[in-house]
Amino acid sequence: MTPFRKFQPSDIANICSLYASHPLFVAIDDACYRWEEQMPCLMLSPAEIFWHTAHTLDRIREQQEDAMPMLERLATQYYNDYRRNYPTAENKEITLVVTLLIVSLANCLYLGGYRLYTRFANMLIRSLTDKKHAVAYEALLEAYAPYEADITRWMQTYMPSDDWLSDEINQYLTPSESTSTEHFAYLVSGLSELAIRTFENQLRTACTGTATDVAKFILDSKYTFVDIQRWRMARLQDKYNELRRFGLRCSDSNFGKAWRNADNKIAVPAYSRTFPQKHSIEE
Repeated sequence: MTPFRKFQPSDIANICSLYASHPLFVAIDDACYRWEEQMPCLMLSPAEIFWHTAHTLDRIREQQEDAMPMLERLATQYYNDYRRNYPTAENKEITLVVTLLIVSLANCLYLGGYRLYTRFANMLIRSLTDKKHAVAYEALLEAYAPYEADITRWMQTYMPSDDWLSDEINQYLTPSESTSTEHFAYLVSGLSELAIRTFENQLRTACTGTATDVAKFILDSKYTFVDIQRWRMARLQDKYNELRRFGLRCSDSNFGKAWRNADNKIAVPAYSRTFPQKHSIEE
């Protein structure tokens, strides 16, 4: 699921500056900026909508058909996250947030050029139900219309690519708001930002090799970085999706064969699961 995230003012300024000419940001900024002043408590900025849209598009690219359960619950998740974090906010503010996020994402999917994405978009719009801000909903349909050609060109180039817009945006957010552990799900807890970045740089290098090389690297890193128990229990597809973020290029079938072979050959001591949580490379 897309994690709850509230940007700091410096993050918003960075995104607005760095992505001022990005076709998706230009469209979101023009369609959504006028609604921010109608949310005195929540203040959802176009920069935040841009990040949420990119984040969910990247989840869809990874999971394809398997993304349906996540998307079915997305409107409710957004609503509950904002209600939980802003208990004094009026309901019309929260429904406005949900409408801006869901319609912006659905609009991209409608223009993506794939039947599956159209199905996702239709499901997202249906999921709004009582969480829809009717005035904003109608206005957004009109506001995005001038940008449909630009978004279509971008979507048809981006979705089949190996780029990760959400990861790219994360690089420009403050450390407290950007943690790589939301992507690499099997890091042990308690690592510093420096330790995480170091491991991920090493992992990207390992991913230039074979799947067997990557498997050995991860399993050999157990004393510093990896929660081996969670890693071994994870679905093979989840492992593959995580490693694709770090440059793995083999097919999922070849990855599965190589990984199972490496996993069976490399012994992992039972006591590796009791690795001290506070250890990091800085020590």
